[in-house]
Amino acid sequence: MKKLFSKSKVAIVTGGNQGIGFGISKCLLEKGFKVAIFGRDQKGMDEAIKKMVKMKFEKSNIFAVICDVSSEENWEKGVNEVMKKWGKINALVNNAGILVQKPISETTMEDMEKVLHTNLIGSFFGIKICSKKMKKGSAIVNIASVAGLKGFSNLSAYCSSKFGLVGLTKVAALELAEKGIRVNAVCPGLIDTPMTKDVMSQKAVKEAYLNSIPLHRAGTPEDIGHMVALLADENSSSYCTGGVYVVDGGMIA
Repeated sequence: MKKLFSKSKVAIVTGGNQGIGFGISKCLLEKGFKVAIFGRDQKGMDEAIKKMVKMKFEKSNIFAVICDVSSEENWEKGVNEVMKKWGKINALVNNAGILVQKPISETTMEDMEKVLHTNLIGSFFGIKICSKKMKKGSAIVNIASVAGLKGFSNLSAYCSSKFGLVGLTKVAALELAEKGIRVNAVCPGLIDTPMTKDVMSQKAVKEAYLNSIPLHRAGTPEDIGHMVALLADENSSSYCTGGVYVVDGGMIA
């Protein structure tokens, strides 16, 4: 089994069963956290746990929780399950997100509401509910995007949600500082995940993106996971709060 630095910390990772979320869960397990994966797909979470066990992580340190992050009631239920199982929450990673790619003229109210409810309001619920259970030294990390710092055509709903998440991060950092809870955001650039498979599968489009990145490669889920693990660990980042950390290979430098 992989040697853990500590067996006392507990993290919640929304959407932690695939893509960036899987990379985050993996890196937190390596850092010594027990990880509760919040998601809507039980089968997908079971498969993710099997992969983690094959990587030699202890199954007892991983907990799958069915939760629709756009529902405050689901959040309350999920957090109570984690508290019942492990008795604490030391870190929250708001990672779950969806993307709708359409011009504004074709984006419906349903599209906008669906993206905002998952990407922004879901994170708001997580912060609101988990912070009540967290103690001094805990951390919240919101996975925003370079699309929360720079506009991209055909991503009105997604950019709106991620710009909002950056703002929410800063407000939460101010409000929770008195409790000793740190709140930061990570803004990934182009990461090779199922969400970007359409981009990565088109040679010309992929080359155009890579040419815009000084490091000339797409990032990996682990690139994001290592940054999240650093920000989630008080020993590594005790003086970091209200920050926005870009992990994009220099894309928007």
